Amino acid sequence: ATPEKIPVDVIFVIDASGSMFGEAAIVQDNMNQFSQRVIDEGVDLRTVVITRAAFVTVPPPLGVDPERYLFLESRVESNDALVHLLKRYPDYKDFLRPNAETHFVAVTDDESWLTPSCFHASMTALLNHDFVLHSVASEDTKGTDDTLPAIDGTCDCAPAVDWNTYHPSVCGHYSPPTGGRCATAARVGSAYNALAKHTGGLTHSICSTDWTVLFDRLTETVVESALPCALAVPEPPDGFKINLSKLEVRRTLGDGQPVLLERSPDDTCSTGEWYLDETGDQSMIQLCQAACEAGREDEGTIEITWPCGVPIL
Repeated sequence: ATPEKIPVDVIFVIDASGSMFGEAAIVQDNMNQFSQRVIDEGVDLRTVVITRAAFVTVPPPLGVDPERYLFLESRVESNDALVHLLKRYPDYKDFLRPNAETHFVAVTDDESWLTPSCFHASMTALLNHDFVLHSVASEDTKGTDDTLPAIDGTCDCAPAVDWNTYHPSVCGHYSPPTGGRCATAARVGSAYNALAKHTGGLTHSICSTDWTVLFDRLTETVVESALPCALAVPEPPDGFKINLSKLEVRRTLGDGQPVLLERSPDDTCSTGEWYLDETGDQSMIQLCQAACEAGREDEGTIEITWPCGVPIL
Protein backbone atom coordinates (compact mmCIF):
# COMPACT_ATOMS: atom_id res chain seq x y z
CA ALA A 1 0.00 0.00 0.00
CA THR A 2 1.14 3.55 -0.64
CA PRO A 3 0.39 5.63 2.48
CA GLU A 4 -1.82 8.64 1.91
CA LYS A 5 0.08 11.89 2.29
CA ILE A 6 -0.66 14.10 5.28
CA PRO A 7 -2.18 17.57 4.61
CA VAL A 8 0.17 20.53 5.10
CA ASP A 9 -0.67 24.05 6.30
CA VAL A 10 1.92 26.80 5.66
CA ILE A 11 1.62 30.21 7.35
CA PHE A 12 3.81 33.07 6.06
CA VAL A 13 4.31 36.16 8.25
CA ILE A 14 6.07 39.00 6.44
CA ASP A 15 7.64 42.07 8.04
CA ALA A 16 5.85 45.07 6.50
CA SER A 17 8.29 47.76 7.58
CA GLY A 18 9.56 50.16 4.93
CA SER A 19 12.86 48.37 4.38
CA MET A 20 11.10 45.16 3.33
CA PHE A 21 9.37 46.12 0.06
CA GLY A 22 11.83 44.26 -2.17
CA GLU A 23 11.79 41.04 -0.13
CA ALA A 24 7.98 41.05 0.11
CA ALA A 25 7.74 41.31 -3.68
CA ILE A 26 9.98 38.25 -4.06
CA VAL A 27 7.74 36.20 -1.77
CA GLN A 28 4.66 37.36 -3.68
CA ASP A 29 6.19 36.49 -7.05
CA ASN A 30 7.13 32.96 -5.93
CA MET A 31 3.96 32.03 -4.03
CA ASN A 32 2.00 30.54 -6.94
CA GLN A 33 4.89 28.46 -8.20
CA PHE A 34 5.66 27.16 -4.70
CA SER A 35 2.02 26.23 -4.08
CA GLN A 36 1.59 24.50 -7.44
CA ARG A 37 4.79 22.49 -7.11
CA VAL A 38 3.71 21.18 -3.71
CA ILE A 39 0.21 20.35 -4.98
CA ASP A 40 1.69 18.61 -8.04
CA GLU A 41 3.47 16.26 -5.61
CA GLY A 42 0.07 15.15 -4.35
CA VAL A 43 0.09 17.19 -1.14
CA ASP A 44 -3.10 18.86 0.11
CA LEU A 45 -1.69 22.34 0.82
CA ARG A 46 -3.29 25.37 2.44
CA THR A 47 -1.48 28.71 2.63
CA VAL A 48 -1.97 31.65 5.00
CA VAL A 49 -0.23 35.02 4.51
CA ILE A 50 -0.09 37.60 7.31
CA THR A 51 1.15 41.08 6.35
CA ARG A 52 -0.12 44.34 4.83
CA ALA A 53 -2.05 44.11 1.55
CA ALA A 54 0.11 46.93 0.19
CA PHE A 55 3.09 44.59 0.56
CA VAL A 56 1.80 41.28 -0.74
CA THR A 57 -1.09 40.58 -3.09
CA VAL A 58 -0.81 37.01 -4.31
CA PRO A 59 -2.12 36.82 -7.90
CA PRO A 60 -4.39 34.10 -9.32
CA PRO A 61 -4.76 31.20 -9.24
CA LEU A 62 -3.75 30.84 -5.58
CA GLY A 63 -4.75 34.37 -4.58
CA VAL A 64 -8.40 33.80 -5.55
CA ASP A 65 -8.80 30.26 -4.17
CA PRO A 66 -10.57 30.52 -0.78
CA GLU A 67 -10.23 26.79 -0.16
CA ARG A 68 -6.44 26.92 -0.36
CA TYR A 69 -5.50 30.52 0.46
CA LEU A 70 -6.23 32.94 3.32
CA PHE A 71 -4.86 36.48 3.53
CA LEU A 72 -4.91 38.38 6.83
CA GLU A 73 -4.28 42.12 6.71
CA SER A 74 -1.93 42.89 9.59
CA ARG A 75 0.56 45.68 10.19
CA VAL A 76 3.58 43.52 10.90
CA GLU A 77 6.38 45.77 12.13
CA SER A 78 10.12 45.21 12.39
CA ASN A 79 10.14 43.35 15.72
CA ASP A 80 6.74 41.69 16.13
CA ALA A 81 6.32 39.01 13.44
CA LEU A 82 6.08 36.27 16.08
CA VAL A 83 3.48 38.26 18.01
CA HIS A 84 1.31 38.58 14.89
CA LEU A 85 1.36 34.80 14.43
CA LEU A 86 -0.03 34.48 17.95
CA LYS A 87 -2.52 37.34 17.99
CA ARG A 88 -3.99 36.45 14.58
CA TYR A 89 -4.30 32.78 15.48
CA PRO A 90 -8.06 33.08 16.23
CA ASP A 91 -8.48 34.39 12.66
CA TYR A 92 -6.75 31.47 10.93
CA LYS A 93 -7.18 28.54 13.34
CA ASP A 94 -10.34 27.31 11.61
CA PHE A 95 -8.48 27.33 8.28
CA LEU A 96 -5.92 24.88 9.66
CA ARG A 97 -6.54 21.13 9.75
CA PRO A 98 -5.97 19.22 13.03
CA ASN A 99 -4.38 16.35 11.10
CA ALA A 100 -2.07 18.59 9.06
CA GLU A 101 1.64 19.28 9.37
CA THR A 102 2.07 22.95 10.33
CA HIS A 103 4.88 25.10 8.90
CA PHE A 104 5.52 28.78 9.66
CA VAL A 105 7.72 30.96 7.44
CA ALA A 106 8.94 34.19 9.05
CA VAL A 107 10.37 36.81 6.66
CA THR A 108 12.07 39.82 8.26
CA ASP A 109 15.25 41.87 8.20
CA ASP A 110 15.14 42.56 11.95
CA GLU A 111 14.99 40.84 15.35
CA SER A 112 12.06 39.76 17.53
CA TRP A 113 10.97 41.44 20.75
CA LEU A 114 9.33 38.21 21.91
CA THR A 115 11.67 35.47 23.11
CA PRO A 116 11.81 32.39 20.89
CA SER A 117 11.16 30.16 23.91
CA CYS A 118 7.97 32.06 24.78
CA PHE A 119 6.73 31.89 21.20
CA HIS A 120 7.41 28.17 20.99
CA ALA A 121 5.59 27.43 24.26
CA SER A 122 2.63 29.67 23.37
CA MET A 123 2.16 28.42 19.81
CA THR A 124 2.51 24.77 20.79
CA ALA A 125 -0.22 25.28 23.40
CA LEU A 126 -2.53 26.87 20.79
CA LEU A 127 -1.95 24.21 18.13
CA ASN A 128 -1.81 21.32 20.58
CA HIS A 129 0.91 19.74 18.44
CA ASP A 130 4.44 20.45 17.22
CA PHE A 131 5.28 22.73 14.31
CA VAL A 132 8.20 23.69 12.06
CA LEU A 133 9.34 27.30 11.65
CA HIS A 134 11.50 28.41 8.72
CA SER A 135 13.57 31.57 9.14
CA VAL A 136 14.20 34.09 6.36
CA ALA A 137 16.25 36.60 8.33
CA SER A 138 19.82 37.77 8.85
CA GLU A 139 22.39 35.21 9.84
CA ASP A 140 25.07 36.15 12.37
CA THR A 141 28.09 36.95 10.22
CA LYS A 142 30.38 36.99 13.27
CA GLY A 143 29.09 34.04 15.28
CA THR A 144 28.02 30.42 15.21
CA ASP A 145 24.97 28.41 16.15
CA ASP A 146 26.36 28.26 19.69
CA THR A 147 25.23 31.86 20.22
CA LEU A 148 21.57 31.10 19.47
CA PRO A 149 19.21 31.44 22.44
CA ALA A 150 17.93 28.34 24.19
CA ILE A 151 14.34 27.21 23.72
CA ASP A 152 13.50 25.56 27.02
CA GLY A 153 9.75 26.10 27.45
CA THR A 154 10.08 29.15 29.68
CA CYS A 155 7.75 32.09 29.11
CA ASP A 156 7.09 35.06 31.37
CA CYS A 157 3.72 35.70 29.73
CA ALA A 158 0.61 34.74 31.63
CA PRO A 159 -1.34 31.89 29.95
CA ALA A 160 -4.23 34.30 29.30
CA VAL A 161 -2.07 37.07 27.80
CA ASP A 162 -3.92 39.22 25.26
CA TRP A 163 -1.63 39.25 22.24
CA ASN A 164 -3.63 42.13 20.76
CA THR A 165 -2.30 44.41 23.49
CA TYR A 166 1.11 42.79 23.78
CA HIS A 167 4.03 44.95 24.84
CA PRO A 168 7.56 43.71 25.61
CA SER A 169 7.09 44.75 29.24
CA VAL A 170 4.33 42.12 29.56
CA CYS A 171 6.49 39.11 28.73
CA GLY A 172 10.01 40.37 29.08
CA HIS A 173 12.07 42.01 26.36
CA TYR A 174 14.22 39.63 24.35
CA SER A 175 17.89 40.60 24.54
CA PRO A 176 19.59 38.90 21.59
CA PRO A 177 23.28 38.03 21.53
CA THR A 178 25.55 40.57 19.90
CA GLY A 179 26.43 39.57 16.37
CA GLY A 180 27.09 40.82 12.88
CA ARG A 181 24.10 41.32 10.59
CA CYS A 182 24.26 40.73 6.86
CA ALA A 183 24.68 43.80 4.66
CA THR A 184 21.07 44.87 3.98
CA ALA A 185 19.49 43.75 7.27
CA ALA A 186 18.68 45.91 10.28
CA ARG A 187 19.71 43.28 12.85
CA VAL A 188 20.52 39.59 13.18
CA GLY A 189 17.36 37.47 13.37
CA SER A 190 18.64 35.17 16.12
CA ALA A 191 15.16 34.45 17.56
CA TYR A 192 13.93 33.18 14.19
CA ASN A 193 17.12 31.24 13.50
CA ALA A 194 16.89 29.62 16.95
CA LEU A 195 13.30 28.55 16.29
CA ALA A 196 14.29 27.11 12.92
CA LYS A 197 17.11 25.12 14.48
CA HIS A 198 14.90 23.87 17.33
CA THR A 199 11.97 22.82 15.14
CA GLY A 200 13.97 21.39 12.23
CA GLY A 201 13.20 24.28 9.89
CA LEU A 202 15.22 25.96 7.16
CA THR A 203 17.25 29.15 7.43
CA HIS A 204 17.80 31.51 4.51
CA SER A 205 19.62 34.83 4.53
CA ILE A 206 17.35 37.84 4.02
CA CYS A 207 20.31 39.43 2.23
CA SER A 208 20.49 36.71 -0.42
CA THR A 209 19.94 37.84 -3.99
CA ASP A 210 18.91 34.34 -5.11
CA TRP A 211 15.71 33.11 -3.49
CA THR A 212 15.29 30.19 -5.88
CA VAL A 213 17.17 27.93 -3.50
CA LEU A 214 14.84 28.91 -0.64
CA PHE A 215 11.66 27.96 -2.47
CA ASP A 216 13.28 24.80 -3.86
CA ARG A 217 14.27 23.68 -0.37
CA LEU A 218 10.95 24.78 1.11
CA THR A 219 9.05 22.77 -1.50
CA GLU A 220 11.17 19.70 -0.80
CA THR A 221 10.79 20.04 2.98
CA VAL A 222 7.03 20.54 2.86
CA VAL A 223 6.55 17.56 0.54
CA GLU A 224 8.71 15.34 2.74
CA SER A 225 6.76 16.35 5.86
CA ALA A 226 3.56 15.11 4.20
CA LEU A 227 4.82 11.53 4.11
CA PRO A 228 3.16 9.70 7.01
CA CYS A 229 4.90 7.57 9.64
CA ALA A 230 1.75 5.77 10.81
CA LEU A 231 -0.57 3.38 8.97
CA ALA A 232 -3.79 1.76 10.07
CA VAL A 233 -3.80 -2.02 10.34
CA PRO A 234 -6.15 -3.21 7.57
CA GLU A 235 -9.46 -4.80 8.50
CA PRO A 236 -9.58 -8.62 8.01
CA PRO A 237 -12.26 -10.31 5.91
CA ASP A 238 -15.64 -10.84 7.54
CA GLY A 239 -15.60 -13.72 9.99
CA PHE A 240 -11.87 -13.53 10.68
CA LYS A 241 -9.57 -11.71 13.08
CA ILE A 242 -5.88 -10.83 12.79
CA ASN A 243 -3.26 -12.19 15.15
CA LEU A 244 -1.55 -8.86 15.82
CA SER A 245 1.54 -10.59 17.21
CA LYS A 246 2.23 -12.00 13.74
CA LEU A 247 2.17 -8.72 11.81
CA GLU A 248 5.07 -8.03 9.46
CA VAL A 249 5.98 -4.70 7.86
CA ARG A 250 8.01 -4.42 4.66
CA ARG A 251 9.21 -1.31 2.89
CA THR A 252 10.00 -1.16 -0.81
CA LEU A 253 12.28 1.80 -1.51
CA GLY A 254 13.38 3.38 -4.76
CA ASP A 255 15.57 0.42 -5.77
CA GLY A 256 12.52 -1.87 -5.81
CA GLN A 257 13.83 -4.29 -3.18
CA PRO A 258 11.46 -5.07 -0.27
CA VAL A 259 13.05 -4.93 3.19
CA LEU A 260 11.54 -6.55 6.30
CA LEU A 261 11.43 -3.99 9.13
CA GLU A 262 12.21 -5.24 12.62
CA ARG A 263 9.41 -4.87 15.16
CA SER A 264 10.09 -2.92 18.36
CA PRO A 265 8.59 -4.34 21.56
CA ASP A 266 7.29 -0.92 22.62
CA ASP A 267 7.09 2.76 21.68
CA THR A 268 10.54 3.58 23.08
CA CYS A 269 12.02 2.18 19.85
CA SER A 270 15.15 1.15 21.75
CA THR A 271 15.33 -1.71 19.25
CA GLY A 272 13.43 -2.29 16.04
CA GLU A 273 11.97 0.01 13.40
CA TRP A 274 8.23 -0.01 14.12
CA TYR A 275 5.79 -0.73 16.92
CA LEU A 276 2.09 -1.45 17.26
CA ASP A 277 0.01 1.35 18.78
CA GLU A 278 -3.24 0.01 20.24
CA THR A 279 -4.17 3.08 22.31
CA GLY A 280 -6.83 4.40 19.89
CA ASP A 281 -9.96 3.00 18.34
CA GLN A 282 -7.92 1.44 15.54
CA SER A 283 -4.59 -0.40 15.77
CA MET A 284 -1.81 1.55 14.05
CA ILE A 285 1.61 0.64 12.67
CA GLN A 286 3.90 3.44 13.89
CA LEU A 287 7.34 3.76 12.33
CA CYS A 288 10.18 4.65 14.68
CA GLN A 289 11.86 7.99 14.01
CA ALA A 290 14.92 6.68 12.16
CA ALA A 291 12.80 4.45 9.90
CA CYS A 292 10.38 7.29 9.26
CA GLU A 293 13.15 9.70 8.27
CA ALA A 294 14.74 7.08 6.02
CA GLY A 295 11.45 6.62 4.22
CA ARG A 296 11.03 10.35 3.73
CA GLU A 297 14.44 10.51 2.09
CA ASP A 298 13.57 7.70 -0.33
CA GLU A 299 9.86 7.46 -1.16
CA GLY A 300 8.45 3.98 -1.54
CA THR A 301 5.63 1.73 -0.42
CA ILE A 302 4.79 0.05 2.87
CA GLU A 303 3.29 -3.45 2.95
CA ILE A 304 1.62 -4.91 6.05
CA THR A 305 1.25 -8.70 6.02
CA TRP A 306 0.07 -11.40 8.42
CA PRO A 307 -0.63 -15.16 8.28
CA CYS A 308 -4.07 -16.37 7.29
CA GLY A 309 -6.68 -14.90 9.58
CA VAL A 310 -8.10 -16.90 12.46
CA PRO A 311 -11.83 -17.69 12.05
CA ILE A 312 -14.12 -16.10 14.63
CA LEU A 313 -16.11 -18.96 16.19
